[in-house]
Amino acid sequence: MRAGSVDPGYFVDLYRRESDPWKFASSPYERDKYAASLAVLQPHYERALEIACSVGVFTRLLARRCGSLLAIDPSPEAVECARKRCAHLHGVTTRCGAVPDDYPEGMFDLVTFCEVGFYLVHDDLIETRDRIVASLRAGGQTLLVHWTPPVQGHAASAAEVHQAFALHPELRAVAHRDAPTYTLDLFGKVTGM
Repeated sequence: MRAGSVDPGYFVDLYRRESDPWKFASSPYERDKYAASLAVLQPHYERALEIACSVGVFTRLLARRCGSLLAIDPSPEAVECARKRCAHLHGVTTRCGAVPDDYPEGMFDLVTFCEVGFYLVHDDLIETRDRIVASLRAGGQTLLVHWTPPVQGHAASAAEVHQAFALHPELRAVAHRDAPTYTLDLFGKVTGM
């Protein structure tokens, strides 16, 4: 991770102080965002990766559409909460990891990259984007959803994050939504590239 990106230790400390700092389990904003995200996704993905799974609220919803789902987050506390939340679901694996440094091996049909891209400086964002694209099977998809109002301490804006993906030659727009406080994009990997 390069200087300027938010250090993963920030999230480790944050979750040690508060179990659900962004109120993923109770926020109307999160409920709307999750519903909008699920509405653009396919009914089934064989293998998926969720980057920055937090406490596993979206993980639990997404898992129902996946043969297997790997969910990662830098915070051990968040990962343990996600594991417990999804313990009854088949095919869900949770583990600690932060992008770009801990990007997992393997190929995926779906990679979600939500509410995390704006913590990365440009070079880390591009490295993560390129790893996502390289790990997508032909026809695979990546979902991006990011809070749009400016936040002090973010390394990038939501627009910059989504534009970086839109400019990748192997990705094509599948769905887009601008809500009052977030933007959503689903990109598909072009087959044969």
